[in-house]
Amino acid sequence: YFREGESAVSPVFVPNTPRPFGGTWGAPLDGSIYRGQWFVFGSGDGIFALINSMGTAQVGALIPYLVDQEKTPIFGTYGGAVEWFNPPKPGLYGLQVLYEDLAGALGRWSAKEGHKNIMAVHIEGASFTKAAKAVEPMVKGVSGQSTVDFLPVKLPTQDYSPIILQIAQKRPDAIVAMLIESEFITFMRELRNQGVKTPVYAWGPVVTLR
Repeated sequence: YFREGESAVSPVFVPNTPRPFGGTWGAPLDGSIYRGQWFVFGSGDGIFALINSMGTAQVGALIPYLVDQEKTPIFGTYGGAVEWFNPPKPGLYGLQVLYEDLAGALGRWSAKEGHKNIMAVHIEGASFTKAAKAVEPMVKGVSGQSTVDFLPVKLPTQDYSPIILQIAQKRPDAIVAMLIESEFITFMRELRNQGVKTPVYAWGPVVTLR
């Protein structure tokens, strides 16, 4: 969150400022979490935009208040849902390819490479579950005889060994992995530890330079 005229790295301190849903804040407005709540302010607080916001669920909860009511723009959302942009919503500017489109592209890619039995491994949250459903129609569009199974996992998952065992038992010939980076690393490590060499198709959120 930034006030007009301040640098993009400056935290904004707003002691004893009313919250839109009651109570007051007494901590820096720097995108962090305070007492389990997100800082939420609108144009009436001198905030002109929310930049590079994090998470589909978090932004989805902010849109009715911040964009619709306060007319404060949100720019560069990380994640997103199709219904946010169809029809277009003034003041909401997405930057990342939507999860549904990413999932569909991965499904189509795996099917075009000849895989017939595909498993989509995804976080069980609503936005990930919905996006994972986009894998199947794209796979079927390439090969009507192909099958798609879905395997939801909890966030976070500390031990992926039971999940990898389920995958090994079902014996898919390709995996579409819709996990965040930390979960994907743990998932891939356990996949290799158990000797499962099924090809994995992964999406943008797990790409890293490390």
